[in-house]
Amino acid sequence: MVERTRKRKRSDLQVGVGVKVMCARLSSISRCACLSLLLLFLVSCSGRSGDFAFLPSITGVEPDLDLVVPGSRLEVRGTGFLLQPTGQTRVVIDGSIIGVKVLFAVEVQPETSNLLYFDFTPEVVAQFASGTGQFQGSLQIEIVLSTGHVERSAPVQIGFYMSPEIVPTANGIPPLTAYPGSRLNVVGDNFLYPAEGQTLAIVTGTLTRQDGTLRHLQELPLPFDVTDRKRATLRLAPEAIGIRPGAFSGTFTLRNESYLGASMQSNVEKPIDFLYQGPSISSVNPGYVRRGQILFVDGLGLADQDPELGVGSLVLLDGLFHRSTGEIEDFTGPNSVVLFPEVVHEHTGLDIVLRAFVGEDGMLSGFGVHSGVFSGVATPWVVAGSESLFGESASIELEVLPPRQVVFIKVLPGFDDALDRFGLYAVKDLVLERVIEVVHRDYEGVNIEFRIDRPEDYVEYTVVEVGGADPNGANLLGLDNTEGKDVGNLRFNDVIGGYNALSEAEGYYAYGGVFVESFFQFSQNHPLSEPSMANARFDDVFGLVSPELGGAPATFDDLDPATQRFEVGEARRVLGNLIGNTLSHEVGHSLGLANIPGRFHNEGDNPGWIMDSGLFRPFEERAELDGMGPASFSPVNKAYLLEILPPDFL
Repeated sequence: MVERTRKRKRSDLQVGVGVKVMCARLSSISRCACLSLLLLFLVSCSGRSGDFAFLPSITGVEPDLDLVVPGSRLEVRGTGFLLQPTGQTRVVIDGSIIGVKVLFAVEVQPETSNLLYFDFTPEVVAQFASGTGQFQGSLQIEIVLSTGHVERSAPVQIGFYMSPEIVPTANGIPPLTAYPGSRLNVVGDNFLYPAEGQTLAIVTGTLTRQDGTLRHLQELPLPFDVTDRKRATLRLAPEAIGIRPGAFSGTFTLRNESYLGASMQSNVEKPIDFLYQGPSISSVNPGYVRRGQILFVDGLGLADQDPELGVGSLVLLDGLFHRSTGEIEDFTGPNSVVLFPEVVHEHTGLDIVLRAFVGEDGMLSGFGVHSGVFSGVATPWVVAGSESLFGESASIELEVLPPRQVVFIKVLPGFDDALDRFGLYAVKDLVLERVIEVVHRDYEGVNIEFRIDRPEDYVEYTVVEVGGADPNGANLLGLDNTEGKDVGNLRFNDVIGGYNALSEAEGYYAYGGVFVESFFQFSQNHPLSEPSMANARFDDVFGLVSPELGGAPATFDDLDPATQRFEVGEARRVLGNLIGNTLSHEVGHSLGLANIPGRFHNEGDNPGWIMDSGLFRPFEERAELDGMGPASFSPVNKAYLLEILPPDFL
């Protein structure tokens, strides 16, 4: 009897694992539906509510609110929070306020299984008797499955004073140095969190500019950014204060505006004085950059971009540019280069991406298109409404390197499924390592770089997706579905993959990328076999490892060269060659190959040329078997690649 019980429990565990595996594999079933299936299974197997597998728990409640007003929000972290349709999650409040019992439950929609927010809405506040007084009690999480099964977390103790409204107070702001967009630290009490409304500083005073002119502020409302009830920052908005340097002296009072529309103001005036400085640049980094990369400009008083308010910052490069070809371009005075930032970090920095633009003549223009060295100064140019100001410059020397095409190889979930079918999932990293070796070898000497991880140092880069099955339903090996033929590689941010409606509208297949499962067409014995492509050498290599061909899949022991089976190493090499060769071909298309007017492939059958059409690229050449391959770019193709992506300076 004991043995039978053990066997049944072991069987239950195996079925549970099976459910989890099924949820991981079936892309057509949502995570919530899979989780619901798993939870229902575990509940039904346990037979008793006390055996429920996923008990909710609370690990933290933030912030620690001593004072609660309408709109206050608690962030509750824990485990086991459920969303519809899996179940319901409720927050249960139990305690008392001014001697009156409080007990109620509120259904919430968790952000994740580990995070939810509990808001003191008017409906929730109405549960606390008069809505004013000290509350002491507990907070608990309750989940209700669609089966009706209920589980509760252990309660956590909470306490706070509840008030319908609060009056803010603050200390004065001592004299200091400030810049357009900078923040002043304010200490006080009863500030409102964003969910509760906003706390405003009502500022009155005068800015005496360096040129002797005056700017008067009369009861100007400036919002606080609240850290907690007692600390906040006050941003000196350029559109309100201006951008011209000077000295400000004045006072401020505080006002709370609740999200319900109530307003509570303190009439106690506090001093606010600061020396207002103009914008400046301290440095530009890095000292070398390429097209598509980011220039980081550090400084002060660099206003954030807000077109509606007419506020923004630009950077002027004034100096000489020595091209690597020997020409000198004059970028001084009215010929200065104007750079537009894409990101402003508060008021202390700008991110500028060196982008190229295609002119009416079809040629590229923009700082960063040509390689060379710029010597001169970088000057901030800040605009706020009718005011425009050039700030303090920084001397710089900036080297613009030749353009480099970065290619991000985006590995899709379907790739893992394909490797399972090939029997190589355990050595996935080794397969990808071989792919990278192949594409870098194929493009040797060309200024191109392939990466498995998404680039963080480039904003403009090409993405090529590598997945499993062909979503076009055509069993294509690969497809460049980008828009048109990019002669000259004018675009640096192609996406070879996903759905392209324009390609579909023009009568082409809509989905691009590399489709690894389609390589089974080279097999003579696989269900996907394509007679016109089938090759016995495919089965010689993969028949020993692919479970669908009767092989023994790789194991994690095969990651170690000392224990790796020969057949696994060979299959890994050949599959890496097949994927790499296809990647080189499709990326070549996105770069503008074949460079023959009106053609996408080289003319005819040219043994060993990457950009020949698929019909003329036999399996052994792609796989690099029996002395065939590796394929290479034709002399004309290679000359074109070196022209559009020349190597760095020697």
